[in-house]
Amino acid sequence: MKRVLIVIICLVLLVGCGKKEKEEGISGMLTIDINPSIEMEIRDNNAIRINPLDSEAEEIVDRNSMESKPLGDVLDVIIAKFKGKGYAENNEMIIILGMEEKNVKVEELLKAACEKAKIKANIIVPEITEEAKHEAEGYDVTPAKAAVILEAMKVSDEIHFDDLKDKSARELVQIKDTGKYCDREYTLNSEGKCEKRVRDEDPKEGKSCPSGYQEVKDKCYKVEESDLEAYCKSGSLKRNKCITYKKVDQKAECKAGTFNSKTNKCEELTPGGEGTKKCSGDRPKISQKGTCTYPKPTINGGCSSPDQLIDGWCYNMIDGGDQYPALTCPSGQTARDGKCYIVKNSDPTYSCGEGKKDGNKCTEEVENDPDYRVTCSEGFTNYQDKVCLDYNNSRDYVVELSCEKDARLEGKRCVYYEIIDAKSK
Repeated sequence: MKRVLIVIICLVLLVGCGKKEKEEGISGMLTIDINPSIEMEIRDNNAIRINPLDSEAEEIVDRNSMESKPLGDVLDVIIAKFKGKGYAENNEMIIILGMEEKNVKVEELLKAACEKAKIKANIIVPEITEEAKHEAEGYDVTPAKAAVILEAMKVSDEIHFDDLKDKSARELVQIKDTGKYCDREYTLNSEGKCEKRVRDEDPKEGKSCPSGYQEVKDKCYKVEESDLEAYCKSGSLKRNKCITYKKVDQKAECKAGTFNSKTNKCEELTPGGEGTKKCSGDRPKISQKGTCTYPKPTINGGCSSPDQLIDGWCYNMIDGGDQYPALTCPSGQTARDGKCYIVKNSDPTYSCGEGKKDGNKCTEEVENDPDYRVTCSEGFTNYQDKVCLDYNNSRDYVVELSCEKDARLEGKRCVYYEIIDAKSK
């Protein structure tokens, strides 16, 4: 993750600077803290000495070209380099400006430097108290950052100065504004979650056509923006759909009973008599299961389990077989599912639902997606009825870097983060 650009500037006016010098120029020690830290000695508006305080700041500072130059020019270069190295988030800098005596001219120079770099400046001027100075000395941070840390600590009694001293100023401002904070090894992101960088790897390289160009047969051609016109290969276009028609049977509906497709009648069944059940074949009997069971010869005058000896033959009176007896119902009744019913028939009514009646059939609409085509202006050619291409205007592919969906592309690396919920009061 690119480091968030936060600027903490602490200006300490040298002892002995008179009122006239304060009015006409800026003199003193100026510290710019972004996690990269830069110390500057300012005299009469010029940066006399510039000292990078860490390895990252050494990449920003070029003493030969910056020292003994006007402070405004130096800030222009520094802010531009911060932006170029990706320290700005959404093209915005949060600048915490700390001075023992407020100097409006410093704010104006910072605003001007940000405007030149086309960066939105959010300048915060904290009150540097004696407590802030004491904590700054004890934890080796600038008084301005100490002042912001003390404000952020008011979010929760569980936060201690040591927990926040390594946090960026943007994160400190987020903690103060949102009331959410993270453990020391995590960073509070713009979504209010805590994240920790766990690993990174090389991204994958891919190629694509530049914006406004489309790939056709391994080349990128200029695309004309044109509206697609819907049309139907069959049927007619209605409601942006291709409408055709088909004929289907009318739907039978019964006021009482159910429709019998074999008789085309509505049948209303009323339970009838018991009827008589009879199995076909030689000497059959009906088992407890209700199926037909047939005689088997005895063995040594007896039957094996579960058969029973009846009239000199062995019968399985428990399970029987798979054949059910035929049911004979009283006159005028019909056998259904092993029971006798009195059947009352009636004619059904027929309807077509959303379709239209057409004799004894229904005509229904069938919707299908339309095809599309484009009309191209002069110099462009219709390609597969999808886009208009200028085959005389081609470009080379551009190389793109991509990461897996659970990684973020930062610079030329795919970075993976562990993300957890932030803490709050």
